[in-house]
Amino acid sequence: MLAVGALGLGLVLAACSGSTTSSTSAPQSQATPSAAAPSATPAASSSPGLIGSFALPSFTGDKALEARLPHQIGGTTLQVVSFSGQEMLASGDQTTKPFTDLLQQLGKSPSDVSFALAADPSGKVQVVIAALKVAGADSNQVAQRFVSESQAQASGATVTQATVGGKAVTKVVEGGSPNATYVYPSGDVMFMVQAPSDDVAGQALSAIS
Repeated sequence: MLAVGALGLGLVLAACSGSTTSSTSAPQSQATPSAAAPSATPAASSSPGLIGSFALPSFTGDKALEARLPHQIGGTTLQVVSFSGQEMLASGDQTTKPFTDLLQQLGKSPSDVSFALAADPSGKVQVVIAALKVAGADSNQVAQRFVSESQAQASGATVTQATVGGKAVTKVVEGGSPNATYVYPSGDVMFMVQAPSDDVAGQALSAIS
């Protein structure tokens, strides 16, 4: 899904490829099957889901931001990881361009940013939850720019307003995609939930604090 991939999951891969330290005990997350994380240690097994599995290296992280994401959905424990804006930009490749463009528009630097991601590496729970924090920025403004960028990059993307899981969200659906991305701004954090239905997204959104 472009909306998360352009400024979310792609940043995880960028951070992985830019990291020089890997850890076999680090949490496992997922990435698009066609993308590889050069410095990441492959997981022992890979299960079908929204994204294939790999082991993430150690990051500086933002534990407070991680705490705002759900760590369990429907009895399934999610893997949660977070990292800094500097770690996002470590690789310097094109996957980070939407992120750097957004920061320039907001007048912010990587040191103002932290990012967290929660997902089920087994693929049992078909949802990915991300949180992008830009210190001192209005998350509504961040969300507006993010959605505009998604529409510009995805031909046929549709954008609607909805209430899902008790949260007022912007729902972005790329033409032909089985999943939607639900964008929920709160304070200085923009949350993004990628899921195949409102019911699944609602479980994640209702658990966001």
